[in-house]
Amino acid sequence: MSYRILQEILDLLHPDVIGRKIEYVHNRIREEWTVNIYKAGSYEEAHEYLTNYYQYHHARWMRVGVKVPDEIAYSIVREILDKSEGGFVLNIKNALRARNGGMITLVDMIAEHFKVDNTERYIRHVIGTKCNPLDFDLKVRLAKAYLERYGQNILPGEPLMSPYELAADFESIIKAHVTLVNKYRNLVQ
Repeated sequence: MSYRILQEILDLLHPDVIGRKIEYVHNRIREEWTVNIYKAGSYEEAHEYLTNYYQYHHARWMRVGVKVPDEIAYSIVREILDKSEGGFVLNIKNALRARNGGMITLVDMIAEHFKVDNTERYIRHVIGTKCNPLDFDLKVRLAKAYLERYGQNILPGEPLMSPYELAADFESIIKAHVTLVNKYRNLVQ
């Protein structure tokens, strides 16, 4: 693979490109949804509201009119809140008691999940479609180019893996880049 194609991959993985393609869209979708209840009156109300928000966000992101079934939307919302700080129960209690941002915080957690999840999917897509996963030499060249461009930002002050090590565990490039993009986003915000 030529340097031009390696450059194309790295350009597509630039945090500004990812910001325009993924983060900006999710931020806009979130901003268009007005949280009209700060404190949920009951668990059922919180459940329904968060399910509706997930369905809204998903439909706007996918640009289709098909609604995610309630049970799937609720299940995904539950997973998001389970993995969030405090877990599902504490987050729902906060929404019911209007603590720590109430329902606004929970809607923001769902929107953040969309950003992080779709950023990772985008990075996997770019690497998976531009780089043959069976071509080890290509993966080594990509890993080397990646380290040259971003290596100093991944783990400052710590020794990095060699291009051969990264090529052998190509998933680590994806994970490192997701971490880098999230770190960049947090610095910019």
